[in-house]
This record gives sequence, structure tokens and C-alpha cells, in this order.
Amino acid sequence: MSKNSKPVIDVGNWKEDVLQLPKPSKIKVECKRLAKKIIEENVFHEIWTIIKKHIVVKQPNRNLCVYFGNLILTIWKILEKEEDDEGADSDKRTALEADVITDLFFNAIMVKKIFSEKFYWMIDGLRDDTNKKVNYMLFRCAQPVLWRNLDVPNGVIRFAASMVMLKLYPFQSEDKFMNIEYLEKQHKAMKGMLTDSCVDIRVEATKRILMHMSLWWVVIPREFIKDFLAIIIDNLAYDTSVDVRVAVYEGLQYLLPCAPALNAMQHALKLLGNSGINDKSERVRLAMFKLLNGLKGHRFIKYYEVVEMEDILYRLDFEYSDAVKLEIAKLLCKTYCPLKKATIDERYNRVRHLVKTSRNAALQFHRLIFSNNLVPLEIAMEHIISLSTGVCLTIRSATGGDASMNQSAMDVSNASQLMTNLKTNKGQTTIDFSLFDENKSIIDCAIVLWTTLRKRLYSLECSKENDRINQHMGKVMMRLFDDQYRNTVLMESALVIGSLLPEKKSDACYSVVHNMIESGDLDSDFMPHYIEAYATWDMNKMIEIIYNGLKELRLSFEYSSTRSPPKKKTKPTADKFRRPLEFINMILASANLHTYVIQRFGEHLPEFYYKLKTCKECIPQLTIGGPSVLNEKLVILVYETYVLLSIIVNKEEPVVDKENEEGAHDDPLLGEINWFFLNFRPSKNVFSNNFLQAFLRCTLLYVESKPHSLEVFQKLTDLLKVMYEYSKRDEGNCVILKTLEETTKATKESVKYATDGNGDSLIKEQLVPLIDAINS
Repeated sequence: MSKNSKPVIDVGNWKEDVLQLPKPSKIKVECKRLAKKIIEENVFHEIWTIIKKHIVVKQPNRNLCVYFGNLILTIWKILEKEEDDEGADSDKRTALEADVITDLFFNAIMVKKIFSEKFYWMIDGLRDDTNKKVNYMLFRCAQPVLWRNLDVPNGVIRFAASMVMLKLYPFQSEDKFMNIEYLEKQHKAMKGMLTDSCVDIRVEATKRILMHMSLWWVVIPREFIKDFLAIIIDNLAYDTSVDVRVAVYEGLQYLLPCAPALNAMQHALKLLGNSGINDKSERVRLAMFKLLNGLKGHRFIKYYEVVEMEDILYRLDFEYSDAVKLEIAKLLCKTYCPLKKATIDERYNRVRHLVKTSRNAALQFHRLIFSNNLVPLEIAMEHIISLSTGVCLTIRSATGGDASMNQSAMDVSNASQLMTNLKTNKGQTTIDFSLFDENKSIIDCAIVLWTTLRKRLYSLECSKENDRINQHMGKVMMRLFDDQYRNTVLMESALVIGSLLPEKKSDACYSVVHNMIESGDLDSDFMPHYIEAYATWDMNKMIEIIYNGLKELRLSFEYSSTRSPPKKKTKPTADKFRRPLEFINMILASANLHTYVIQRFGEHLPEFYYKLKTCKECIPQLTIGGPSVLNEKLVILVYETYVLLSIIVNKEEPVVDKENEEGAHDDPLLGEINWFFLNFRPSKNVFSNNFLQAFLRCTLLYVESKPHSLEVFQKLTDLLKVMYEYSKRDEGNCVILKTLEETTKATKESVKYATDGNGDSLIKEQLVPLIDAINS
């Protein structure tokens, strides 16, 4: 073998050893073992070729690529140490730098992006254990390929070169004068990256420059710090790219622990606060609130000094992103739900401030704090008890009682005794209803938090806590059921509490609601809440109440129309007859009950429908003469409820009338039109103007409920013409015209979708002239 020939070795075993990632604890030992073997055999080029081929073929993960970098660095350190200690020849080290490390930088910059990432990771491995000599080596190896590629037109290569430079910052040369020159060159290059046309460069430059500023604030010249911050705060924070704006807020987190950057951070955060939390991009808002959360515990910068508390609460009110809501809840948790022991007064007043600013924000906050493990169970229960007790004490004091919230020493442990000692003051008549609105929001916050606890409370290990909270909320419910609060918004919260309590503890609530159903004011704004609660608890009983009420109503209508004496002498009232009708309307108007009733109790609706149909048939005779209790308003309500049920029960196909099967399968709208023509007598005033107006409104409902045939539309058009002629006869009938116009226009639009043909001729020849006549 000649002296110049290279040794021939089998590299198969090397491939298996080099390409296999050792355990983390053995990485350094394995690197040293392999490095010595590679140096001994002098196979730098072969091993480097194997690594590059593995990168292309196998696409290794980050850990393995960093390990490759560690291995190369270990080889270089051993060679460098042999030169210093033994005076060995530098040819091997020079060959390693030229053939491997310089080629590593070349590949990191010049190859495709999917591969260049692997070489970035290898550079990270080269920088794992650096010193001055390693930095000098990196400077020497990167210089030939780095600087010339920072300004090339190709954006991909320019991005790769920028990434390499930002990873290696600050470059250090052995020549001090060259260091000064290249440091300024690096800063100018970094400044150029912040304004580069490539979005990816701006993103990475923003985050990494802010990171380097936090590490090298004292080293970087002041004028460059000013330039960097000016570009980032004034321009990049409002960049058209979402990624760039996100990078600004993520990068600023690096400066939070940097003491020399304190004044700059205070100024920057005040400039960016409102724009960041209200940015149109969810990702930017999320990054901003993460930045604000990073301020918790900061000695000098407080988040509520960066952004006004009201602005944060308004953001929570209107925010739709769950991730952003969670960050806001984390930010506000210690402020509005202290994690330490606090008095009833303190917790109540904090949440009162929250509610005054935004009710929805308060409810969202209490929904998130326990479900996302921001507070422990004990604190959550204390918070619920404090808020509910505070509400009861406040309204009691406001209505003339002796309870006061000025007792600063009031503790949660005394809440049960405080609730027991409260007594109703029946002599108080003056009530501040705005105070009830505010306290309803506070008690609703407690209820929302309670609902998030319920799953945990019903576990076996929390049975005592569950009994305690149920007992307390039962007392709160009974306090809110006092007579003086029954017609206030607090009743809604009391009903919700009753629905959440176990059956044994909600009996008192059930009896109160039942009494309100039997004798409460039908015109009260809170009656729909009673109906919804009662129907949810016992729908069968509600059906029975409606059925019995409609039965009496039908008997009264039949008696009034035939003049035959009733079997039992009773003294009915209009309010008694209204009750079942209002109950039906309230149930069907409820978003929670409508579908539930139709699906689970739909078989009762036809029964109600037929009873009201009997009443409807008696209406023409009632208007001629009848008892005063069956007044016009009641008659209109009967007809409107009948139409509503008719549309629902005939939605798929008309139901069969068992008593009169003839014509039972006709279109319900056609049946109403025929009934109208049969009984309408303009000269006799059988129907009042108010009833005619209600009839037109109900006809409009029929028209819009489903498609009809041309025959039905033709008869409806004839009816509308008759109504128009009737309205022209007397100036008092002009009240009908507006409703008539709406119905005619709706008919014109619906004719286009007739089930059995084209209705263009009906529209052009009859409906359009009729609309013009009404408008004239």
C-alpha cells in the first residue's frame, strides 16, 4: 500500500452506531467513543456522507439531528485539544472544518426547506457546549457561505441564511478589530430582516431579535436597540400578516425578566395593550393575553396598568374563542376569586364590580374558573356561599331589615347562621328594583359556578361537601321566595336553584310554583318562568291543568252560543278562561319546552285543538250576544291559540276529525276561509274590527307555514278582496288596511311556490292590482 492511498475500511458498523440515538444519559459517553474511533480511522468524509444520506432518506427527528451536531462538535474538540496538548498536526481539524462543518452551513442554507431544517438542528447541536474557541471556529466555517446569501433575491435561501445568522449571533472572531466590524454588520443585517419582504423572515427575526436583546441588552449598541424596538412596536405590531403580529407579542415575553429593559417594556406594553386585546385575529389576542399573564407576579409592571380592567372585561364579554376566554380567566382569577381565605364582604364586592362592568363577562368568568382547574373545590364552594349569602344580606338590608354588609369581619363559616337569622319584613313596601337586577347577576354567577361543580360534588368522596352546598342553596332559594321578592327578577334565579336541588329539598319550591300557576298574575313578566319550571318538573300535571281549563272553556262557549243552562252553576271569570290559553302559548313560545312537548307529549295537542275548534265554531254567535265574561280579548285569544295548534298538528298532513270526518283532509287554510265566508256579514257586524285584524294575522301564519294549492290561493285572494271592500266602507275600518297589505304581499310571494302549478296569472291579474289599490 502506498503512503498516499486512503485506508480501506468497512463502514457498515459505523452506520449502525452513528445513526442510532443513545439514551440521554449516555449521549456524551457515546459521542466521545465514536469521535475517537472516527479520528483514529480518519473517515470524516465517509461518516458525513452517511449522515447526509440518512437525512434525505429517513427524515430523522430533532433529537437525532442535535445528536449528530454533538458528535461533530466532540470530534472537533478532541482534535483541537490534541493540537494544544501534544502539538499534533492541524490537518485533520482543518479537514473537518472544510469538509464537514462548512458543508453543514452550506446545506443549511442551500438545500430545500424540508431538509434545511435538519441541518438547523445540527447547528443547535454544535452550540450545545460552546466556548470562545468554538465560537471562533463557527465564525470561520460560516463566513464563506453566510454573508453573500443574506441579500440574494431568492427568498427561501435568504430565509435560511437569516436563520443561521440568528442562531449563531453574536459572531466572534479572533481578531478584535474584525469583531467590531462584524458586530455592526450583524446588527445592520438584523435590522434589514425586520423590514424584509419575506413574511417568514420577519416572523423569525422578530422573535429571535427580542430574545437576543434580552440576553445581550448591555452589549447591543443603544442606537440599534432603539431602531429594533421602533420597527417592532410601530410597524410589525400592526403588520398585515397575522404571523408577524403574533411574533411581536410572543417575542416580547423574552424581555419581561430583563431588568435593563424595564422602562422600554412599560412603554411598549402601554402602546400595544388595547390594540393587542382587540385585534381581529384570535391568535394575536391569545398571544397578547399570554403576555399579560406573564406579568403576574412582576414587581413593577401590573397588567391592569397596561390595559384598563374595563377593557379586559369587555373583551371577555364579546370574545368567542374559548382559548382566549381561558387566558382572560387566568388573568382575572386572583382578582375576582381570591385563592386565599376572604370575607363575605370582600368576595361579594369584588364580584359586584365585575357584574356592574359586564354581566356576561361575570358569567363567563365563573363558568371557566373551576372547569379549567383555576381554583380548588374548597375555594369554589367558599365563593358560592359568600356570593349567595351576600346577596341575601344585601336585599334584606335594602328592604328594611337589620342585615348589613358593613361587617368587615363577616366570615364564610358564619354564613349558615346568618341565613337562618334572616326574617321577612312584611311591612316594607319601597323597593329599589335596580338593586335586584344587580344582585340577580351576582346570584347567577354563584349558580353558574355551582353547576360546574356538580359533577365533582356527586362523587363519593365529596358527599359531605354536596350536602353542605345543597343545604345552603336551599336556604337561599326559600329566602328568594319571600312574598316581597316574588315579582322581581330574583324569582328567575330562585327557580333555577330549585331545579338544581335534589327532589327532597325542592318540594317547597314546587309548592310555591304550583300556587303561582293556580292563582298568579297571568300578565306578570315572570309567569313564563313559572310555567317553564313547572312544566320541566311535572309536564303531566301541566297537561292536566290545561285540559281541565279548556274543558270548562268549551262548556262556557257552548252555553253562551245555545243559551242552554249549564249542568253546574259556577261563576267563571275571564282570567280563569285565559289561564289554559296563556299556558299553551307560553309553553310553545319557550325554546326549551317547544320541541320537548311536541316530541314527548305531542298526542295531547290534537285534543287541545279539537276543544278550541268547538269554541271557534261558537264565535259568530258569541259576538251577537253572550255573557260579559267572554269578552273580545278572550275570543281573539281563543282563535289565535286555535290557529297556532292547527298549524302544529297539521304540519305533516291534516288530522282526522273523529266527530266530523267530512272534509277532514282539506287544507286547514281552506277550511278557515270557508268558515269565514259562511259567517261573515258586513251589514250585521258579526265580527269586530279587532277580530278581523286578528283573523288576517292568523291567515298570514297559515300562508307562511307551508305551501298551498292554487285553488286555496284563489279563494284567499277572493277573501282579501272582500276585506278590502269592507275596509273602504267605513273610516273606522282603516285599521285593517295595514294588516291586509302585509297578508296580501305575503300571499303574492307564496303563490310562486304553489304545489300544483304556476300562479303568475293570479299575481299579475289580481294580487298586484289589489296591493296597488290598498296603497292608494
